Amino acid sequence: MLSVAPSVVTVVVFERRYKKTFDPADEAAYVAASHEKLSTFKQKKSYWSERINTDGSSLTKLWRSLTTLLQRDERTADAIKPTCNDADDLLYFFEEKVKDVRASTEG
Repeated sequence: MLSVAPSVVTVVVFERRYKKTFDPADEAAYVAASHEKLSTFKQKKSYWSERINTDGSSLTKLWRSLTTLLQRDERTADAIKPTCNDADDLLYFFEEKVKDVRASTEG
């Protein structure tokens, strides 16, 4: 589909390096990575805007395009790993926290 742009992390690394050294070579690398990232974002925006406009006449095609864009076709509920604790862990954490605070302020 489209070429892969430098990630935001890469651009940040170049930016930090340049801000530490103020070396012209580091500045050039930072500017080049930023321009390449921006160019890729513009290409992706153009591609998806055109695709949505083209598929807009058919709701089925439009829905497929949006599903692909949102990556909903590749992710199932079983494949998604929770990134935070569940409700029981959160409850336990706060119960312990309250108990510790009460114990330290007792008296």
